[in-house]
Amino acid sequence: MVCLFNACARLGNAEIGEKGHGFAVKVGLDSGIKACNAAMDMYVKCGQLGMARRVFEVMEERSVVSWTATLDGVVKLDGVGNGRLVFDQMNERNEVAWTIMIVGYLSIGLICESFSLLEEMVFGCFLKLNFVTLCSFLSACAQSGDRVTGSWVHAYALKTMESYMKLDEMI
Repeated sequence: MVCLFNACARLGNAEIGEKGHGFAVKVGLDSGIKACNAAMDMYVKCGQLGMARRVFEVMEERSVVSWTATLDGVVKLDGVGNGRLVFDQMNERNEVAWTIMIVGYLSIGLICESFSLLEEMVFGCFLKLNFVTLCSFLSACAQSGDRVTGSWVHAYALKTMESYMKLDEMI
């Protein structure tokens, strides 16, 4: 079921995904956390936030991936403000969840809010920035003219790349 949902998400084919989800419910394969997460991701990528939320609401167990899939859908399809409500409800946040919110704020021009989240993510939660976050922030710094933060993000990116290159050499 996970493979089917992933394929439907990549193709944007909600019709087949819905049929697959109906089949999973009918035969009892809908209770697994991985299948539910994949179904939510598929519904989000097909623009069906309501269906993604229904899957989320009936889940007996939710992981950080479940919350993050929901957050991604809400930010993209229902707005950053509603996404922030979901983000604030999350007991556990990974780098992806932080990035979704940061990029969401940046996409609507709320640069101060995104910088505040960046600060909390890196210095409060000690999480690392991924390449999406780094690229988004460099762009925001360029747009806002914030050379100090831009220099910090650039230095952070260079250090991160250096760490990856050293790890790659060891392998």
